[in-house]
Amino acid sequence: MMISVIIVAALLAAGSVNAATVTQWSLNSATPDSHLATGSTAPSIGSGALSLIGGVTATFCKWFSKG
Repeated sequence: MMISVIIVAALLAAGSVNAATVTQWSLNSATPDSHLATGSTAPSIGSGALSLIGGVTATFCKWFSKG
C-alpha cells in the first residue's frame, strides 16, 4: 500500500513540471543566404556555447534535398 502511495505522489509531482527553453541553436546564418556551407553557432534564443569534444570536427553542409 505504501508503494502505491509513493508511485501516485511521484506521478502527480511529475505531471506538474513545466519545461522552459534555456538555449536554442538554429545553426542558420545570421543573414539568410543561399549558401549551404554557412551557418552560425551563436544561440538564437538565450545564451550558451557549442563545443566539440573527443576530437571530432564539424562543418555546415547540405544534409538533404527538398524536392
